[in-house]
Amino acid sequence: MRSFHVDDMLNTMDLNDANQEEVDRARLLVHRLGKGDFLLNELSGFQEAAKCKQVFSFYESGKTQALTKTSGRPQRDGDSLMAASASSVLLGWENEEGIRADKDHSNIVKFSTRSDDTYEDIVCRIREVLKDCVE
Repeated sequence: MRSFHVDDMLNTMDLNDANQEEVDRARLLVHRLGKGDFLLNELSGFQEAAKCKQVFSFYESGKTQALTKTSGRPQRDGDSLMAASASSVLLGWENEEGIRADKDHSNIVKFSTRSDDTYEDIVCRIREVLKDCVE
């Protein structure tokens, strides 16, 4: 992932008991994680390790509600937004296959049943990769 939406996370951070230096460092960390400079540095090492492997990148197709902190605890009840668009998730590598999941950011890795479409897709792809390894 090259970037993702972090403004709602920054707005809900509970840093009331921290000093200003801690607040500034925490906000900088979340900002750096979301805007991609940290992620891009980590990605270069991953690309080298994965260069001879098939990479599957699942990306969300639905919008998710932004985090708000109106009742004391962060909740996803704000405006709908695309937390991580396909363009921020897809790496653009030759060995990558981008796979659209009909989920929002909060639910892309939550599977209610084994018959969930995304779950079945992941299991099928893992089986194919494992089958190729055994042969």
